[in-house]
Amino acid sequence: MIYHFNYITIDSNNFKLQVKGTDTQVEPQVFNLILYLIKNKDKVVSRDELLDQVWQGRMVSDTSINNSIKSARKVLGDDGNKQQVIKTVHSRGYQFVADIQSTENTFNKALLAKRFGLYISVITVVFLLLLLFINYYRGYELKQSVQKIANYQENLYLTFVAQAKRRNELVDMIETRIGEQRAMQFEKYFSYYFDKLNAEEKFVFEQIRGMTEIGLYQNNQNIINELNNNPQIITQIPGTKELQQHLEFWLNKYHSVFKQRQDMCLLYVGVEDGVPYPSEVNDHIKTWLENHN
Repeated sequence: MIYHFNYITIDSNNFKLQVKGTDTQVEPQVFNLILYLIKNKDKVVSRDELLDQVWQGRMVSDTSINNSIKSARKVLGDDGNKQQVIKTVHSRGYQFVADIQSTENTFNKALLAKRFGLYISVITVVFLLLLLFINYYRGYELKQSVQKIANYQENLYLTFVAQAKRRNELVDMIETRIGEQRAMQFEKYFSYYFDKLNAEEKFVFEQIRGMTEIGLYQNNQNIINELNNNPQIITQIPGTKELQQHLEFWLNKYHSVFKQRQDMCLLYVGVEDGVPYPSEVNDHIKTWLENHN
């Protein structure tokens, strides 16, 4: 064990004492005395204990003990007046009072400091990796959501094209049968002739209504769900805010009007309602996906 105090270094394993880094000769008994007092610095060591532990019970005069204490103080830069290293406790004994730092404690503190620093470093790295993972996951999740919207829009377009074909077919059937051309909007037109449709016309009518109930409704609702669950889409892709408003109006009209009336097969929302479909949003979504591949 190596002890440091003031400018003194004591190596108990090699029985060395250094003063300001220079080896200093010291009598073995004085060295043992100093070392014993250091090891028992938390208490007052009586003269009897010194005789028993340092002198191993040998018959020693008080003068010899006093001289050894004096020599110990001298080599440690202390004296009987200062008593800054070895203090005399009247009628009790002696106590080592200098502040000591052992290499074991220093090593333990250094080890703890090193481990703490390593712990902080590990925590920092883990935290940074976690942030990177979260950012990556959010980016991945956002891209997946935008891709879903693009897919739903494609489904909507295909459904709308198929429905428009059947719509025009039904108009031709009615116009041919009654001998008059359509003069009303599609919604009103089909509602007006609903009770007058023949079996073949009703079949086409139900097909058109089924496309509204399934293909259009489900895809519109899915797009709204993605926009509501990932509001950052609205801040990153132009036109998606208007798309959200358009679809919300469409869905409200679907539940409050379309589902309440069996004479409707179509549900259109547009300029006349004040919430037109933002046609440019499709290109904005495709461009965003291309830039994030």
